[in-house]
Amino acid sequence: MTRGYRILVCCGTAGATATVLVDKLENKLRELGLELDRIDKIQIGNLQSMVSGGDYDIVVTAVDIQTNELSLSVPVVRAMGILTGLNEEEDLQRIVEILKKTKTK
Repeated sequence: MTRGYRILVCCGTAGATATVLVDKLENKLRELGLELDRIDKIQIGNLQSMVSGGDYDIVVTAVDIQTNELSLSVPVVRAMGILTGLNEEEDLQRIVEILKKTKTK
């Protein structure tokens, strides 16, 4: 049995913004027919350690992350459009494309 996708949402404090992003992301991805195993949220300061031990498919963030300063083993997508509604479809499309690629590896 294949597992659903595992997504890590990263924001400054993992508070209100992360909660809204998790809710919207979960609803949109389920509407698109994607099976989700879990969506976790974390503050940016704990990103490196959480990705290292968490078996995630993607990190979705509402903040800029200097990925060149971190050695993350998963793709990172900044998805402000999901929060604001501006360019929401483009953000969702990028996330879906990345998730689908993880299943073909």
